[in-house]
Formats: sequence, C-alpha cells, structure tokens
Amino acid sequence: MAMEAARRAEHNARGGDVLEPGATTIMLRSVPLHYTNDLVVEELNRIARGKFDFVFVPRDKRRNTSVGLAFVNFVNHETAQAVSNFYLAEDMANSQPHTLSRVCQANVQGLPLNLAHYFVKFGSSGCAHPHAPQIFRNGVRLPRLQDRWQEYISAAVLAQASAASAQRKSDGVDDSGSSSSHSSRKGSGKGSGKSNRSV
Repeated sequence: MAMEAARRAEHNARGGDVLEPGATTIMLRSVPLHYTNDLVVEELNRIARGKFDFVFVPRDKRRNTSVGLAFVNFVNHETAQAVSNFYLAEDMANSQPHTLSRVCQANVQGLPLNLAHYFVKFGSSGCAHPHAPQIFRNGVRLPRLQDRWQEYISAAVLAQASAASAQRKSDGVDDSGSSSSHSSRKGSGKGSGKSNRSV
C-alpha cells in the first residue's frame, strides 16, 4: 500500500504525465531477464500496434539475458504518453507490477538518435546481430537493419551520438550502448544493475 501511495503521489506531482512535452522515447525498467525484442514487441502490439518505430532490449553478454531494460520510440508524443500512463496505471492498480513496469522517459530521444547511439557502440556489424534494435514503418518491421541504418542516421546525428559517447567515457560512465544511463532495479530478480552489456 505504501508503494502504491508513493506511485500515485509521484504521478500526481507530474500532473499525470510521465514524459516531458514532445518526448517520444521511453525506457521500461524491471523487464524480465528472458525478454527479447520480439517479446516486447508482442506486448506493445496489444496496446499500441503500429504506433512505435524502434524497440531495443539490451543484452548482458556474460549471462546471455536482457539487462532488465527496454527502449521504445513511438511515432508521436501522444502515444508515448498514453503508453507510459498505461503502465503506470497498471503498477498502481495491481498488487503485483505489470510485466513491463517502471516506465520513465529515456535520455536519448527519437528513432535517428537512438540508432546512432547503437551504431557508435557496435558499428555496422552490430546492426546484423539477432538482438540488434528492431525498427518499424507503419507497424511492419523493416528487415536487415545493417542495410537501412543510413536512411535514418545523418552525419549530424552520428556526430552528436559520437560526441555524447566520448563525453560519457571522459566522465567515466559506462557506455552500455543503450538509450539511457538509468539502471534496472538491482537485485530484484527481474533486472540487473550490472553492466556486462552487449547486443
């Protein structure tokens, strides 16, 4: 009950909104470790089919599991806000959190910049990895990311992502290749705060 009250207070303090105006990319925390891109897409299709264009579930290279996070970009702010509120409402309504819970705004916003951050970390070969981000157009997944990334990443966006990556390294921050520096809930059994991250 105390946790539910705290969540309601946090939600009300933000005026009922999880995201800042214009934000389209969210981060889902406490995602089960067995989750993959496909499972997150299946979950999202139940509530926002055809309204997202980027899904990425970072992997723990050593354990071959997810790291308990998922990043999703929606085609507009209204959908991103609605989905965020949906998961927040599920958390508050149920004694057990929803499968995908603990939603927040991602640090990196938009499809192009999220892809650029991934590309800076893993290169073109990483785009061919089975756990690489999935991109969509009008609800249909676009195949062969390794052949398409240049359609979305301009030189300016790539430079921005490269500069951000260099700054994180300079600051001694782990460059996980994910869309946010937030960690999942450590020791929860659903996610891991450790950073052996891969595609």
